[in-house]
Amino acid sequence: MINRRLSIILYLCSFLLCLYFGLPLLSFAQGSLSLSVTPTLFDISVEPGQTWRSSVRIINPNAFDMTVYVKPVHFSASGERGISAFQPVLETESQGATLAEWFEVSPEPVVIPMQQALAVPFVVTVPDDASPGGQYAALLVSTQPFASDTDSSQIRTTQAVSSLFFMRVEGEVIERGMIRSFRAIDRIVSTPRNEFSLRFQNDGTVHLQPQGTITIFNMWGQKRGEIPVNQRARFGLVLPKSEDNEDNIREYRFSWEAVFSLLDIGRYRAEAVLAYGQDQRRSVQATTYFWVIPVTGLLIVLGTVLFLVLVSILLIRRYVRRMLLLAGVDPNTLSNHKTSRSGDVDLSRTKPAWLNVKNAARPLIEAKQDIKERLRTKGEWRTIGVSLLRDYWLVLVGLGLVVLAVFSWTIFTAAVYTPERAFEVTLEDLHQTEVISSEELALQAIQQGVQPTAINVINAALKDIQATNSVAVINVSGESGVGAALAFELATTPLTLQQVRADLQRVSNRTVIVVAPSQTELAQQLSRVLNNALVSPAAEGTDLVADVVIYVGADIIAN
Repeated sequence: MINRRLSIILYLCSFLLCLYFGLPLLSFAQGSLSLSVTPTLFDISVEPGQTWRSSVRIINPNAFDMTVYVKPVHFSASGERGISAFQPVLETESQGATLAEWFEVSPEPVVIPMQQALAVPFVVTVPDDASPGGQYAALLVSTQPFASDTDSSQIRTTQAVSSLFFMRVEGEVIERGMIRSFRAIDRIVSTPRNEFSLRFQNDGTVHLQPQGTITIFNMWGQKRGEIPVNQRARFGLVLPKSEDNEDNIREYRFSWEAVFSLLDIGRYRAEAVLAYGQDQRRSVQATTYFWVIPVTGLLIVLGTVLFLVLVSILLIRRYVRRMLLLAGVDPNTLSNHKTSRSGDVDLSRTKPAWLNVKNAARPLIEAKQDIKERLRTKGEWRTIGVSLLRDYWLVLVGLGLVVLAVFSWTIFTAAVYTPERAFEVTLEDLHQTEVISSEELALQAIQQGVQPTAINVINAALKDIQATNSVAVINVSGESGVGAALAFELATTPLTLQQVRADLQRVSNRTVIVVAPSQTELAQQLSRVLNNALVSPAAEGTDLVADVVIYVGADIIAN
């Protein structure tokens, strides 16, 4: 009897433990529910009376079967950031004037097997009397049945994904747009890093996708960044104003960061040039300005310049005083001189002695003769050198300042007139955020036929590479396009290019290959390609972005 009671207690405890530990697992499985649909966007053109057929693929990556429901709804954009807003097709609607009403899709639930995809067909029948212009709808795919559409004006999108439809009904459409505003978020920044806001307004009857670039220049006209606008994304469409869509303005946000240089300061200019339109391409442009002023570094530079100016003034005064003494004029009498009364000679109108070119050059000529005579005399070179330094240190300091000024100006002009610097831009969108490096843009330009940066690689060694591992190229040379040029050369091998970008915080003259311990042989092959570049095995546990990471230094640049 006791054993029986004990067994019952043990069973109850086991059951409670299973509930205690099992319910969180069930809750976690429900919370990790995943569902996706492709394509996520249809951008199509149709004629009135046309019937258009297609399908969407619903993907179930979960470890269990799923039942989903598909329903067409009205789509509009809410706010300038392009937030999607969905409204159901009400049962009271019977005009047949909207895209959502033209859809024919099965209302029956769809069962998708686990870890599989299923195509759901649909048909769009455009009425013969459809008005020219833009029509917008969406297919919602939900894990829950949709509520009745008798009187609801909004639809809940919890546990639902969508495929958007941008349809252009051909006819007499109007394509007209403008840049409403373009500005830099910060007017003054301490490093070459800023954010930009561009607002585009659609005044036509169909959706527009403005495409182009934002180019950033320093105050000397040299390019310091290039931001592609809607060249790599399909979600930058601007809807026209209508009854369902009151917001015909779309705001785009971009972030930009370039390599920092203390000398590359001043007023920067950002120029936005966009094109839009399908029937006829039109272009619009706008310009904004901002300042890059590194306050700490600038104070150091200004303090140094002020010190040099004061020293130069002091040396010039010493030089003028000595010149006057050699010319037989007492400088002290000039400081106490007053203009004489009428009848006397007005010395204030006579030309000062130090403005006479011949007198100004006289100390230099006499110094030259004196140095020659001292060098001709017999004696110890050490004694002669000490005497020359003692008597002519002022001249030597002046010459040194001149050389320093010329050298500083050379460094300054080399910095500000560098054709391009590495940069990185971030395209911010509600649907996705994408980071683009200047090396990626340079690689695209090379692939389109632009001459790449000249680099030193051994082409014969490239042919020996047969591995299919992933490789990342990071430019640390300080010159834009070097990493892209190497990535272009590696494209002739079976290697998979995982990443190409620039490191904005690091500049190195040496090329280094960082490799996982298991890829030593491949690293040696790449080292021979790059003229025996240094190979550095990654430490255990290091998470590399690829099997091999090449940090491209300035030593690979061809002279």
